[in-house]
Amino acid sequence: MILSPFILNKQFFNINLTYSFSIIFVGFIIALITYNFSHNLVKGAKYFNPPKCDNCKNSIFLLGFLPLTSYLFTYGRCKNCNQKFDTNIIIFEISIPLFFLFSYYYFDITEAFFYSVLFIFLIILFYTDFIKFELHMPTIAIIAILGVIFNFINESNLTEVFQTVILGFFVGFSVIYFINNIYFFIRKRNGFGEGDKWFLGSIGIWLGYFDVLLVFIYSCWLATIFGLFLYSRKKLVSKIPFGCFISITAIITII
Repeated sequence: MILSPFILNKQFFNINLTYSFSIIFVGFIIALITYNFSHNLVKGAKYFNPPKCDNCKNSIFLLGFLPLTSYLFTYGRCKNCNQKFDTNIIIFEISIPLFFLFSYYYFDITEAFFYSVLFIFLIILFYTDFIKFELHMPTIAIIAILGVIFNFINESNLTEVFQTVILGFFVGFSVIYFINNIYFFIRKRNGFGEGDKWFLGSIGIWLGYFDVLLVFIYSCWLATIFGLFLYSRKKLVSKIPFGCFISITAIITII
């Protein structure tokens, strides 16, 4: 059973500091690995190359790579060429440990594990789409597979499992597919990226057909607000990373 974070209950007050610090520590390590994977993905390098400076290509000492500790050692710069490190890693460092901690206290252990893993892949897609306007299809496939497994573990009624998985994927995929086709018929160009429909379909496997519609609607709102913000700053762009907003609203819906 999911416990809402907005309801004060005894679980909220039974915070174990040892467990909390352990979860945060593990979260930091996973945040580093996740960022390194995402960064290599954007750069077209091997997925699990050790951290290197983008400028001089020298290896980076672990503690010197993490912004929260690097300022104690290198002031957030490469010790060899003085190049400033990518500050986007801070997003990973803060969000992943905090979500892990949140999941541990507000979901049961199975849900906490699966939602934490889902969060890792969502932030990977957020980063790659934001930086390169690309959604990594193998990552989307993993999200879909994990969603199927999660539903089979979490629901004893097989009819409901298939309803959630099949209808959820179909609705998530179809809503973007048909809207994009209509837009293409009118404007003679795609309104969504190729990976967006697969991404929303994979989220539908997790959330079901109704909630995935909410994810789509909220994503459109956020994308519109983001576009208006860019317009107000006179930063006109030809496309917006819609996958970023799918990631954000999927997390909000889960919470």
